[in-house]
Amino acid sequence: MKTSEIRKLFLNFFKSHQHIKLKSSKIIPYQDPSLLFTNSGMVPFKNIFLGKEKIKYLQVVSSQCCVRVGGKHNDLENVGYTNFHNTFFEMLGNFSFGSYFKQNAIKLAWTFLIEELKISKKNLFVTVHYKDKKSYFIWVNEIGISKKRIFKFDKENFWQMNNMGPCGYCTEIYFCKNKNLDMKNISLLNKKNFIELWNLVFIQFEKDIKGNLYLLPNTSVDTGMGLERIASIKQNVFCNYEIDVFKPLLNEIKYIINVSNLKKEYLKIIADHIRTSAFLISEGLLPNKKSQGYVLRRLIRRSLISGYKIGVLKPYLYKLIDILDTIYGKVYKKLHSFKENIKKIILKEELKFIKLLDKGMI
Repeated sequence: MKTSEIRKLFLNFFKSHQHIKLKSSKIIPYQDPSLLFTNSGMVPFKNIFLGKEKIKYLQVVSSQCCVRVGGKHNDLENVGYTNFHNTFFEMLGNFSFGSYFKQNAIKLAWTFLIEELKISKKNLFVTVHYKDKKSYFIWVNEIGISKKRIFKFDKENFWQMNNMGPCGYCTEIYFCKNKNLDMKNISLLNKKNFIELWNLVFIQFEKDIKGNLYLLPNTSVDTGMGLERIASIKQNVFCNYEIDVFKPLLNEIKYIINVSNLKKEYLKIIADHIRTSAFLISEGLLPNKKSQGYVLRRLIRRSLISGYKIGVLKPYLYKLIDILDTIYGKVYKKLHSFKENIKKIILKEELKFIKLLDKGMI
């Protein structure tokens, strides 16, 4: 199943369950100085959760473009060395603001995975907070999951936006890659076997400065599932960089660079960073010395250094924008509309950095 098909299937599934489909919000949250970038699907609804903004819709669904390169969520240094870390990714999410809660959220998630994506129940495991008896009851008695497939944790299954404010338990769904798993000696800590798939957050408390929890008058649901990650499962590759949206990009990099000894980690870094850079520039960001612009500059330069280490001394990143437009242009119109401008900006940054490298200033 193609990545684009999964995105469409997810959005249509929740639309059929009375959710309003919303477009991806901007990656740069200009009205929120606490964040460099939108790093999760819930960011556009942050003020609703904080009680600062009125609710327009009770139930919504989105595929949110996210960037994680700083702060609490920083995947930059992991890129290139793992199968699943990306600085840019799409977060599939469904949200309820005072409408349904744990029961419906769990049932909807399970129905989508089993009936729509046709994932085998035998591959799925679940975690809950050890105090969250309601979620545990729903999984065991209403969904019918064996108790052997449910694990109880503490902090790992408690979500909070800040040290104070809205918070709550969460339940996570994991996919097991190992078909011959020994159920007697199972451990979710074994990352070789398990892929974290979908996080369902139940916002039901308010936390005060002393750590006391008080029930909120209205409960909310915030869920998130990485599109690239679920695509890797459906495409049976278990690596984000081997899915259909990355393959043509990786092939184009190999063709343009034309280096026989290109290490996999360098290839991943280049592919990841140029994708992120293109999306950021499509939103009007320019490489510079400040804030988000500095991050963009760092992404471009980190890509160039990966090429420089294997002897690529000429600009090449700007040539990759055409293939990114082919992959994403129909869905993300700005990427297509600003394609030529994106090329010019990246080429200018490449030339500037290569000049510094040649002078030995870096």
